[in-house]
Amino acid sequence: MSRSHSFSVDVAGAYNVDIALMLQHICFWYEKVVSDDVNKFKNEHWVRMKLTQMNHQFPYWGISKIRHLIDKMLDEKLIKKGEFNTKKNDRTKWYTLTQKGKNLLNISGAKTPKKVSAEIGNNKSAEFDSLTAEIGNSKYKEVDIKDIYFYYSEKIISNKSLLEIIAMQNRIKINTIKNKIEEFVLHCKSTEKKHNNDGDIFSHFSSWIRKQNLQDANLETELNWFIDVFNKTANSEYKITDTLKQLFAKQFAVGFSGADFRKAIANLYSSSPVNKFHVQHHFKFATPEYLLKDENMNKYLNFRK
Repeated sequence: MSRSHSFSVDVAGAYNVDIALMLQHICFWYEKVVSDDVNKFKNEHWVRMKLTQMNHQFPYWGISKIRHLIDKMLDEKLIKKGEFNTKKNDRTKWYTLTQKGKNLLNISGAKTPKKVSAEIGNNKSAEFDSLTAEIGNSKYKEVDIKDIYFYYSEKIISNKSLLEIIAMQNRIKINTIKNKIEEFVLHCKSTEKKHNNDGDIFSHFSSWIRKQNLQDANLETELNWFIDVFNKTANSEYKITDTLKQLFAKQFAVGFSGADFRKAIANLYSSSPVNKFHVQHHFKFATPEYLLKDENMNKYLNFRK
């Protein structure tokens, strides 16, 4: 997917081009959340960004380079950092522009981002492969319009629940879906399809995936194989239930392989002292449903005997 980047000549002059590029990137998403009036904490709007996402946007920089630029902007008080994640184990950082950063980028306190002048001299903005002209009713520059399609990709990738649901509904693995995201974005771009909100993006992507007729291994065949291996290891006669089908479909969608399932089952029935709970209870609770529930697959796949 072709992308273009812009930067403020004023910022580049005060610091350097790398800082100017990164600050402009944060500025774009800051103006987006302000315009949508979302991500508001402590009376400020914040942008949630992962280093891996920024690395995707700036493939010519490594993670360490991006981290250095972020730290530099924090030191120069151009941006501020926070954490507003709902999950305790989520350490994704949130950023917002300081008043110094806003002043440097000529950002007002208004909710809606200001229109961009078509005169590059008046705007003092340098761009690659793009004119600084307003398109249609958009309040963003052409370079930012291109980034909107990148936004679609980022929103889909970050919505793990959506990917799991689509994978389960279509009986395919999540990685199979992820490999189609770029094609979906290109489809939107080629048809000039715009979405009014995130819900529209997710709904369109879900329906588009269904039309692709993607196929992985047969889920029913894989489930029968799993229960057969489990029963042989446990010396039991567990049957396939509706609950077991749903749990297996979710783990299958995540991408666990046959070797992963076999190893996790063996570790679940290990007589190691580390596995004392199940040993003491004579493996009464070591059921197929237990293994497939929540993060237990990862737990027993990485079991240390």
